[in-house]
Amino acid sequence: MDFVTIWGITFPLFRLNGRLVTGSEIPDLGSAIGLFVNSALSEPSGEKVSAIERGEEVRRQGMSVTRPEPDDERIPAAREMWETLTGTSAGADWYLVGSAGTYHSALVPRAFLLALFAWVRALNAGELPDARRIAPPPWLERPGWAPRLYLITDRHATGGRPLTDVVAAALSAVAGRRVATLMTAVQLREKDLSGRELTKLAHELRDVTARAGVRLFINDRIDVALAIGANGVHLSGTSLDPRTVAAVAPDLEIAVSAHAPAEVAALHATPGNRRAFALLGPIRDTPSKRAFGPPLGDAAVTEAARTGVPIVAVGGVGPEHARALRAAGAHGVACIRAVMAAPDPAAAVDAFCQELI
Repeated sequence: MDFVTIWGITFPLFRLNGRLVTGSEIPDLGSAIGLFVNSALSEPSGEKVSAIERGEEVRRQGMSVTRPEPDDERIPAAREMWETLTGTSAGADWYLVGSAGTYHSALVPRAFLLALFAWVRALNAGELPDARRIAPPPWLERPGWAPRLYLITDRHATGGRPLTDVVAAALSAVAGRRVATLMTAVQLREKDLSGRELTKLAHELRDVTARAGVRLFINDRIDVALAIGANGVHLSGTSLDPRTVAAVAPDLEIAVSAHAPAEVAALHATPGNRRAFALLGPIRDTPSKRAFGPPLGDAAVTEAARTGVPIVAVGGVGPEHARALRAAGAHGVACIRAVMAAPDPAAAVDAFCQELI
């Protein structure tokens, strides 16, 4: 398999029944680009490419490249995702690329399309520019990527339902919808289980999260995280320090819990403390966090965010609080009972999604 990088996005490329097949870390982008590239390759004259370069829309042979409405509600999330992944300004000019009349479409910046056009023209000339045999891109292992929505498990809150079923139902609301899978993560936090029991459950949950395309963090247990191929480990105040974890397991993402802005500042100030984000709470009153003292409130989020460490707010957080916490400086929010205890976990996650974009 070959890989190609176009405008900072890496795609795997292989041929299946004579067609070019690709994938992407951006939801639906692989399918959309595959449709576009195969349609363009079938037309060596480059008519489709030239039409789009002139600012026209194209709808033919099952493929469409159209202009979204200026107020399309998906553009802000798409802009943030593209700019985070590529480190490049996405600009204000967008196209909707995909299969005509279906949901397999992706919002892409015009600058990306122009780069893609050059690549397609080279393919039509018999070349494969910028392709090389490399290790598959770590789509779910991007260091420093803080989630917008962090789902924390509690099998005692599910009302007797299997934890994996509840998480699978919750994640069904994420895939292909308003919040990208890259913006979601799950933490397995079942502290009363033995190592063997936790490992078994972690394997099951890893299958669920992998199918959904979201990252999985294991609370405290580095050994379990490594054993089941988790994406990261979540450290508490009694865990190994982040520097030690980074030395022992350099490929694991590291999240840390903090219960005051001063703790976040200390993490930020300690050399070598590699961490993707800090979970700060309790922000509001909640039974699971009362042992950590009174609620911190939104002002603590603002103070902690000034350190530059991405803050995920937790503790009594519901969908109705998400916008205010984002405005206060939180990168994202975390929840336990709001999803684990919900009669309809998918609806609960969707309610968060509606507020997080």
